[in-house]
Order: sequence, then structure tokens, then C-alpha cells
Amino acid sequence: MTRICDNCRRPVLDTDTVCWHCSWKLSPVSEDEFEGDHALETEPSIEPSSPTFILFYGTLTLLIIIALFWLMNTLSHSPTIVATGPLSTEWVSLHDPEKQFLINIPAQWQWEFAPAASTEQMIDTRLQNIAWSTPAISPLGTIVPDSEIALLAGNNSVLMVIATSQRLSRLAAQQAVDSLQQEDFDGVVVEDARQRQTTAGNIAAYFTIRHTTPPLFCRQLFVPGAQEAYIVAACAPASRANQFADDFNRALNSFQLFGN
Repeated sequence: MTRICDNCRRPVLDTDTVCWHCSWKLSPVSEDEFEGDHALETEPSIEPSSPTFILFYGTLTLLIIIALFWLMNTLSHSPTIVATGPLSTEWVSLHDPEKQFLINIPAQWQWEFAPAASTEQMIDTRLQNIAWSTPAISPLGTIVPDSEIALLAGNNSVLMVIATSQRLSRLAAQQAVDSLQQEDFDGVVVEDARQRQTTAGNIAAYFTIRHTTPPLFCRQLFVPGAQEAYIVAACAPASRANQFADDFNRALNSFQLFGN
């Protein structure tokens, strides 16, 4: 409390009996006034060593540790679908459970990784174009007996297949280009075969292929790796080639390998 000297009107302390400005004798402060003004100062506080203090901050520390543990655990298990900044809301980015590859596809496509289900189950339950899966990876994917489907995606109008083969890993990108340019394959017309570098930095062979039975337009990417080669194929009915060509290019260009 700030007291005022009755004589000189200057501030004095509660405990002063004489004004130290003018030496005026001050009136004593009543006990009620003194206790009321110092009520906040005399309120008991929580001591650091008190049980209440220990319980409060111990609980707070535990909650922080749990939150950090949850965050680290979440970050260590990357989701299968990853939203990426450069993509619009109409596209999503997928990587396989083993984190071997990543690809961007239109968000409205259905998709399924193998071996979560057999190829037949995947196609029967998610896609209706069962007759497209083998032609989609032809001809390279059908001339070796060990090719396996890693991803199926698409809808009733398009089909994307990612297949792997250990045997094809011996084939360099340029060798794959030469093979398709020089050889004839039944039911397959190669309109374009060239080596290229994808936007992800992979050296790949790029093909534009038309199949006569069934009549399909396909864009293919052949990417050799240290352990496996990858065939990424996107197909649509030949009559709708122009409608999906840009989507196929964008998807194939986004494909990239991790540590293969």
C-alpha cells in the first residue's frame, strides 16, 4: 500500500512513523488495512518440493514423453499414400510397402499392391480389365518366366501395371530399346522406342506400343535396377489413346527407385 503524508502529500511507506520528507508525525496504520493490502503477498505458494508440485510437473513430463514417442513412431512408419506438395489434389503419390519404388497416379484410380492379394484377386475385386494385364507388360515382361506384378492401378478405362523381373535386370536400357526396334513381336506394334531419363533421374527405356489383340494403346517404362528390373505400363483402349496420353506420361515420368 502507498501512504500519503498528511502534511506534504508525498508518498511514505506503511512502516514509517515519521515522514522522511517533512518530518511530520504520521498516523499509525490500522491492522485491517495492513492485512487487506498484503493479502496477495501472504498467500501460500506451491513449493517446488511439495507433493502437488511434483505430481503436476511429473504428469506434464509424462504426457510430453508419450506425445514424442507417438510422433517418432508415426514418422518411422511412412504411409502408403503420401500427399506431395507439387501435385494437385487430383493426384496421389504411392510407394510400395517395401519402399522400393514410388509413382504418382490420378487420385480417382483404384490401386492394389502385391502380394497383399493374388493377382487374380486384385483384378477381380478392384479392376474389371483382366484381359489387359499380360499385354500391358508385353513384350519384355512376357519373354521371361519370372516377371511378377507389384502394383495394379486404374479403372474400367485404364490399367497401370508395375512388374518386376530379376532376369531382366541384366538388360541395360539401351539394349531394351535395340531389342524392341530390331525384333518383331506377334500382336505388338512398337511406335516409339528410345532411351530417356525420367524426371526422377532414372535411366530408362521408353516405349509407345499398340496391341492388336486386344486393341490397346500403351506407354511403357523399362527401368533396370541392381537386383530387379521394373516394367511400368499404362494402357487404355486404342480408341481413347489421346484422352489418356498425358496422364500416362506424367505417371511414368514420376516413377523412381529407392536403393535398387
